[in-house]
Amino acid sequence: MAKKTINLNGVEVRTVDTPFGEYLCITDLAKVIGDRTGLVIGDWFRLIGTMEYLKEWELEYSPDTFNVSRYADIKMQASELGFRLSPKRWIEDLGGKCIISKTGRYGGTYAHNSIALEFCTVVSPRFKLMVFVDYLKLKENEAKSLGEDFDLTRLMTKSTFPLLTEAIRENLVPEILYNTKGEHIAYADEIDLLNVALFGTTAKKWRLKNPNLPGNIRDYATMSEKLALTVLQGLNAKLIEWDTDKEQRFEILQKTAQQWLSILDNSAAVKKLSKKLNKPPSLK
Repeated sequence: MAKKTINLNGVEVRTVDTPFGEYLCITDLAKVIGDRTGLVIGDWFRLIGTMEYLKEWELEYSPDTFNVSRYADIKMQASELGFRLSPKRWIEDLGGKCIISKTGRYGGTYAHNSIALEFCTVVSPRFKLMVFVDYLKLKENEAKSLGEDFDLTRLMTKSTFPLLTEAIRENLVPEILYNTKGEHIAYADEIDLLNVALFGTTAKKWRLKNPNLPGNIRDYATMSEKLALTVLQGLNAKLIEWDTDKEQRFEILQKTAQQWLSILDNSAAVKKLSKKLNKPPSLK
């Protein structure tokens, strides 16, 4: 596997290229908190939200090797006192591919980029944001040097969307409606809750107003809105897990959207990145 080091928000992070894409060393990212990186990673790893996110990745990219039944057994143990789940156990017991564990003096834990970026939340939301911006900038520059298009929207939205869909399925959808139209309606309803909180309108109303435009409302989001959306998806997932009623969730999401847009719209790093990336199609 090809190795290199990149700088993300002032942190030197080792990376490896794999058949699944680029993996970042979360051991290096954890050093921002302190030297006891193993404990930091271990505490994050055993969170239900983290486990579910990793599971969704495995089902999407490595379903043939991932042991779903064994995962169900481990998840049942997650509420027990003293429960621990390490990267090594994820790999050996579950056949996981989203994590790589290297031993030795120069070893560490590596995670697929979409997971490593989510791990940055452990440090702070701002740290995650700045690492995210730096990483997107690096990927965009690499794509340009190769003469390729950089799919920014896909990378952004995939980082927290599985957390939201899993929270919806486990907390808002009765089992009797699994894999039915009712489940899809629940997803659409929550997606529109975020649309209204962030964009001020639903997908249907936007479509009626822009009948000749291809794609959907999110395809025309600004850089700040796309970054804010990744935060809102993860936040809504936690609010759903905490059994927060829908009206209160909307108020929290709308206020958070306003706060993040205020920060992002005035961020020099975001402005610089926006200039370098292709602008969204005009709504005129």
